Amino acid sequence: MAGEATPVLFPVPWARGPEISHLLTAEAMAEVLRQTGFRELAWDDRTAAGLAWFQEQALRAAAAAPVLGLQVVMGPEFPAMFANLGRNLAEGRIRLIQAVLVAT
Repeated sequence: MAGEATPVLFPVPWARGPEISHLLTAEAMAEVLRQTGFRELAWDDRTAAGLAWFQEQALRAAAAAPVLGLQVVMGPEFPAMFANLGRNLAEGRIRLIQAVLVAT
């Protein structure tokens, strides 16, 4: 989800540039989901947990980069994508939301 700080730094794993990234704020996404017939059972901001996980992964990657990993799929821009993902999380440019919804 879009965070309070802008702009999102690119490239990131889901987009190489802003022209193909269409993030909504958590509040806007919740409203879109309600309007399209979903009812929220749970809505948890998991940004802090995601940032902690990301920082742990960055330390592991710095110690010994795995031979097989996302870098194989994402290509040569993966180091920049990974770094920007962490910075975007840390600076409040993006948020991670875990939600459970049901169709009404």
